[in-house]
Amino acid sequence: MIIYWDVLFLINFFIDYMVIYVTAKITGNYTSLLRIAVASIIGAIIGVFAFEKIFFGVYGVFISFLMLYIAFSFFDIKSALIFFMVIFILGGISFFINNIFNRIVWIGAVAYTENSLLLSLLFCILCVVSILLFFRLFKRLLIKKNMIKKINIGFEGKNVDLYALMDTGNLLLDPVTGYPVVLVFFEKIKGILPEPLKLFMESENGLLTTMDRKYKNKICLIPYKTAGDESILKGFRPDYVILKDNKERVIKNVIVAVVFKKMSADNEFEAVLNPQI
Repeated sequence: MIIYWDVLFLINFFIDYMVIYVTAKITGNYTSLLRIAVASIIGAIIGVFAFEKIFFGVYGVFISFLMLYIAFSFFDIKSALIFFMVIFILGGISFFINNIFNRIVWIGAVAYTENSLLLSLLFCILCVVSILLFFRLFKRLLIKKNMIKKINIGFEGKNVDLYALMDTGNLLLDPVTGYPVVLVFFEKIKGILPEPLKLFMESENGLLTTMDRKYKNKICLIPYKTAGDESILKGFRPDYVILKDNKERVIKNVIVAVVFKKMSADNEFEAVLNPQI
């Protein structure tokens, strides 16, 4: 096979660029496209020498560390593990394609192909999309397992099961009692509410003057502030909230506040938990 060094350089530049880019996306490390490009150029230049077996074996690990340091201006084990995992997955996809077309040659971490540069670039993009989709799916499954909990809210003999997201950003507290606040989509909770509370939640003025005293003692108003916006959330004190994790835990000192917009576009959860629960 005839080796064209410019093609070898460009192929490995594309691969290094894609691998570092995917690593940045997965780890959430901030960097610029310029830094990724510089690291990829270094990797591609060394890749040309590696093909000549000037660099090989354990030196490749140190070269990878150097590329990560150039790309992110720091080095950590998490980024390195993700970086090598992406290379491993990329190598597996390459091996699969190679078995079909017999057109890709790998020496260590250096790739060469007899295909055109355009096909090589398309191959890189296909690999990146596949890896990003894989990690996105894995992350969603992990979040769903660890962060989405099943809860049961009870009030006056009625109860409802909900899926709730444990959100560290929800630090709302009832200003009177100091109890943590659980945000719940109104459509999912209204079935257990008596008519006076349901009307109170839906009305603009709250209808406090016509509400029975026993319900007045159950309701609360929670100041809610977001970027550039302030409002008041209407809530009530339930009889209990059961958190169904590894074991069931009954929580009574809690406030349920209602919201009227869906919290999850894909309906994975209908409530947001306060981490203080």
